[in-house]
Amino acid sequence: MCVTCSHRGIECSYSKGDGLAVLEMDISNLEVENNQLREALGLLCTRPEHNAHEIFKRLRTTNDPIAVLQSVTDAKLLLNNPPAASI
Repeated sequence: MCVTCSHRGIECSYSKGDGLAVLEMDISNLEVENNQLREALGLLCTRPEHNAHEIFKRLRTTNDPIAVLQSVTDAKLLLNNPPAASI
């Protein structure tokens, strides 16, 4: 029984399972976001100075560090896998 229903002296209609599922989803989402933010910060530490400076400038001009991470990741993929030259 939840505290509110207990204080009111009524039967509790709150489902612990629903609340727990929501909390578990929140934890999962926060863990993913934490890992992404750590990865973005790691780029600042591991990339060459000029690249790190560019990443830092992007972080300062946007409200979405995850988008900056995605942009840098996409750019790395493009550089590592250039399109095949057409004949």
